[in-house]
Amino acid sequence: MSISVECVKTIQAGIEYYVAAVPFPVACQLIKKASANVNLNRSPETLFQRDLSSKRAAQMAEYLTRQKHFYPPILIELVTDKPKFVPYSQSGSNGRVGKLHIQDSDAVIVVDGQHRLKSIEIAMDRGAPILNDEIVMVIRRYSNIVDTQTLFADVNRNAKPIPRSLAIQMDHNHDASILARYVADNSPYLVGRVHRGTTKLRTTDGALISLSGLERATQPLLLVFGNDKDKHLEFWNRVLSRVPILARVVSGAVSTSFVRKNTLLASSSFFVGVANAVAQGQQLGITADKIIEAVGTINWSKTSPDFAPIRTERDDLHITGHKGEAYYTELIINRARQLVGTSQKPSE
Repeated sequence: MSISVECVKTIQAGIEYYVAAVPFPVACQLIKKASANVNLNRSPETLFQRDLSSKRAAQMAEYLTRQKHFYPPILIELVTDKPKFVPYSQSGSNGRVGKLHIQDSDAVIVVDGQHRLKSIEIAMDRGAPILNDEIVMVIRRYSNIVDTQTLFADVNRNAKPIPRSLAIQMDHNHDASILARYVADNSPYLVGRVHRGTTKLRTTDGALISLSGLERATQPLLLVFGNDKDKHLEFWNRVLSRVPILARVVSGAVSTSFVRKNTLLASSSFFVGVANAVAQGQQLGITADKIIEAVGTINWSKTSPDFAPIRTERDDLHITGHKGEAYYTELIINRARQLVGTSQKPSE
């Protein structure tokens, strides 16, 4: 099965590359050619790719069903004696624009982008309206396995993931991201006190929480308040108003650094613990109002006896993270139970 794609021939470090905008249906044909090389990827000497995760590819296919989606270029190599590139005779670009013909005998190696390619195939099989979409591919001739492995390592080792908080700051697709930003931008307790993963958006008085942590705390609240921005904002304002020291931060009487140093409030553990208490309270018949009231009855100081069961002799390191979140949730739930007339001690 021969495949032809329009492309521009370029050069980097003396190596010819062909940059093509490939229609999604044609990309699916290339997947089949690439699948034939799976056995080349089975030993340390011939390994050229990471494992293909069907689950990840399926999740990415779901992304392609959105009206707005974008994939960066895919990098592939052709195992061929010589790429069959035919320049357009009247291109006026010194023979750089033309068609690359991928022959039946040419093998395809996906150096970077195998999950993108697989997700395109899955999305098309599901009937996603993407027949007219194109994906940019950067194609070069396969030279030897060492060069291929080096290229894979260069592309992946040198790529620095962006901070999660920065990704959330720029995410306009997911409700939890949108709601977390809205709360951070509008709550008087949090404005200027949420770290967003970049020095371009500095906190004015140090951070109480990262935007990533606030987004995590927003997720369980979606089950309670849906995507109503004002309900999320009202909830957090009511929660934080129950903690007197935070009112002093807003008035300028106390610094955020003092709160971080002396209390357990300046962490995602506190926010996630509260949010999980609300979600669990719904299942137990405990209202959000009662959870908010319970938060105000707890002493959130690092030296508080409320947290003695999980404090270590060293410091408070063991009352943060997932263990801290779980303990905060249980403590709040049980304090709320006491407020409605029942009592149960939190487990250690």
